Amino acid sequence: LTAECLSGPLTEEEARRWIETARRLAKRPPEDLTASPGDLTSRAGFLRHAAERFFGAQVISQRISANDSAYYLSNLKDGDRVPGSARSALAFLMQKGLWRPYPDNSARPAASIKRSDGLSLLGRWIESAQEEILKAGVFHELSGKNASIRRGNRTEEIPLAEDVRLFRRG
Repeated sequence: LTAECLSGPLTEEEARRWIETARRLAKRPPEDLTASPGDLTSRAGFLRHAAERFFGAQVISQRISANDSAYYLSNLKDGDRVPGSARSALAFLMQKGLWRPYPDNSARPAASIKRSDGLSLLGRWIESAQEEILKAGVFHELSGKNASIRRGNRTEEIPLAEDVRLFRRG
């Protein structure tokens, strides 16, 4: 996962795999989490499919009306360019605070989604569903297959997987 790799476009196969992994990590129930087929490489397509698989298409349709979609997307500079199939999902994510537009208040629905954006979104969604899944603290040391993390007055040993990826939030 180099900076160059993360800045590249997300492939459809990666998107499907990452979405399913995120769903499992968040312990989302497999039933009723269907998603409509469609493009997973555009921002709108990825957001729609990921939201429907992660939260459930039925949950989204129950919580977001056409008026809700119109309200949320009318606040975006290019909200009128969001495809009809993705409008409810984007409004749902905006309502829950799990997706934000670009700094210029645009969604750029047809643009390719970068790997870094896909990972960031899915990570935020996992954390919203399983708040304790990400351990936060001050890194102390790495010894063998364990990491020492200091939280307040305590130091906790956390066992690490063979292929672990450690991230720093800045």
